[in-house]
Amino acid sequence: MTVEPRSAVDLGYAFDAAALQRKLDAAFAGVARKRVVVAVSEAGRRAYAAIGGDTDAAEEAERRAVPTGCVTKLLVAALIADELEHRRLACDDVVADLLGTPPEVLGDTTVKHLLEHTHGLDDSALTVAPMRADGFVDVGALRAQLDGRRFAPPGALYSYSNVGAWLLAAVLERLHGRPFETQLRVRILDALGLREHRCEPSLVPGRSICPSMGGSLALSARDLLTFLEAQAASRPVGAGAVSVTPLPGWNALEKGICLGWKVHGDGWLGHQSIWPRASLMVRIEPQRRAALVIASEFHPAPVVAAKLFTGLLPELTRLSLPKRLSPECAAALDLGRYRGRYGCAAECWTVSVDSEPSPALRLSAAAFSTRLVPAADEIFFTQAGAGQLAFVQFVEEVESSFRYLWDGRRLLRRQPDIVRSLRFIREKP
Repeated sequence: MTVEPRSAVDLGYAFDAAALQRKLDAAFAGVARKRVVVAVSEAGRRAYAAIGGDTDAAEEAERRAVPTGCVTKLLVAALIADELEHRRLACDDVVADLLGTPPEVLGDTTVKHLLEHTHGLDDSALTVAPMRADGFVDVGALRAQLDGRRFAPPGALYSYSNVGAWLLAAVLERLHGRPFETQLRVRILDALGLREHRCEPSLVPGRSICPSMGGSLALSARDLLTFLEAQAASRPVGAGAVSVTPLPGWNALEKGICLGWKVHGDGWLGHQSIWPRASLMVRIEPQRRAALVIASEFHPAPVVAAKLFTGLLPELTRLSLPKRLSPECAAALDLGRYRGRYGCAAECWTVSVDSEPSPALRLSAAAFSTRLVPAADEIFFTQAGAGQLAFVQFVEEVESSFRYLWDGRRLLRRQPDIVRSLRFIREKP
């Protein structure tokens, strides 16, 4: 990928509607299936570009409904930020105490742990938060479904999940005595003058607005930009303003997370959502009061960003891949250190050793099986046939093995070796 120079002159197109439209048109010249809306702003100056729609860019940005998907987590984070600002909550508040529930499942999990996906709870088997008839999150049922499953202690490691947003919605409901949906509409949508659209069918069957995955909630690109502008204007700026919780391993586009916002470097924060025909990417940079929305129907929004904003966004400007090991270094690896079963409540992956045509690791799951190509820092790239999985990384070496497998988004914990466990039981006095 060619990296454009990062300068105000070169990047002027990003906030000029005509120049941005020309760049978008050129990027998709000759592409048959295309429908993209781009909305950007800097210090209140806005620009729109669109392709594949029936109206001009500004009208497309205003009228087209975009499913918010996982970006809905930022709406939850905004509500929690308001509670923190008015000292109705603190980052270190223990969630079990806030919800008035026994601590057996949630333990010492705090508000910050939920915001930053460091709660350590294994929610992988849950597809939706249980709801009461009155529209509130059913905390008791949610605790029961979690069933005490953990992959790490609270605050130890980041692993992206949905349960944090569900529990934060429940905290908001207990604080104010109103369902999350009502609070979202009154305190964000109505307060900012945003028009609520509905995507049908809902991204989460049986749900209206899901705090984590959006459900039926959709907003226009223009309204998403309004929300982002408000967030950029309200966040502190300057050195030390953002305290970043690091990821447990490598990610090409992300550096860490800060109170619900993914951190991309140079002050840029954001999130993204990927659903079939509904890819959404949002970014803010509070120092320059910049905001960015990309909504794409047929192409991943980050791919669109790479075509338009390589010189603007740091994760694209400095994009690099871990170096693959030389054949000599690869041959010297002790492959036995990596072997094992790594899993969660929803699935299990097996890492084994192939002997032919040459020794190499193999990663097998229910949906795929792929040989692994070794790179630096215990990273292994997958081969064709692994779907969206591009790499895995082995994390936390203990006693000549690894405790976790990281896929750039979440962690799978190494499962006990059955043979060793049975031997221990037999030999135990």
